[in-house]
Amino acid sequence: MVLSSVHWNHLTSVINVRCSGYVWIEPAPVIQMGLNISINCHSTVNCQMAKLYMILNNSHIEDKLLTTINKTTVQLQLHDFRKPYSTVLCYAKCPSKAANMVVCGTQFSAGHPPDSPTNLTCVIYEHSDHLTCAWDAGKYTYINEEKAFPSTAALNISLSKLQGGKLYSIWVQAKNDLGTAHSDQLQVNLEDLVIPATPVITNVKTTDSSAPRTILHWKKQTSMENIYCEERYKALADQTWHLLCTILSVCIKPNLVIPPLRVTLSFSTETPTRSQLMMLVLCGGLVHSYLD
Repeated sequence: MVLSSVHWNHLTSVINVRCSGYVWIEPAPVIQMGLNISINCHSTVNCQMAKLYMILNNSHIEDKLLTTINKTTVQLQLHDFRKPYSTVLCYAKCPSKAANMVVCGTQFSAGHPPDSPTNLTCVIYEHSDHLTCAWDAGKYTYINEEKAFPSTAALNISLSKLQGGKLYSIWVQAKNDLGTAHSDQLQVNLEDLVIPATPVITNVKTTDSSAPRTILHWKKQTSMENIYCEERYKALADQTWHLLCTILSVCIKPNLVIPPLRVTLSFSTETPTRSQLMMLVLCGGLVHSYLD
């Protein structure tokens, strides 16, 4: 008799099995979803009249579904298998023993090879000491993946680790038991990746008068030069944002630098009413919004 033991961790359950034989999956314990598989059980139990049976995912497999290979081996064939995680136990029922004997068991999984990561972008937020990269990972594979970056499809990299200058080539590698995929390479200059600090709306007031006006106070947080900001508002139910004008009575254009740290704007709010307004301030792409 051959005795061995196997154990595995499936979700939060730890299963320990002392084996008198072995169970294996063909073509492999990790397969692509939709393939046909065979579950095989070979017994070394010391019982000439032992009858083998299987428990798959806590369900007893009918005898008629098992193919007898020989006196000590049976096989279960499954077609178009798509269950992500499975466990199987094989037992031997011996007429001379009251309790059934465990032959062995195993776990197996089905999933997809990883897609090539797409839409890779990297930024450095002002005042941050990290490079932040994000990407679209593609479809869920159902299989634990190893990546050059974590599988969360985002990563922060300490700038202190980037000592090779300002020019870098960045890509993402996704890998699991069914394959490996790479994103396109992204060529970056660290100086071009810095995103200005988000502006802050400090106060919004609407005057009570026959011609009500809303006064917007906001503070520019960035210390970067040559950064433009613009202010917009819209009715909550509208799709169109309206561009505001500064206290200099000049509408802010994308190439206009706003020198003051604090800005106050005043505009007519007869239509829409105060309860319908949404306002935002953008500086170099970052937004602070306000709903009033």
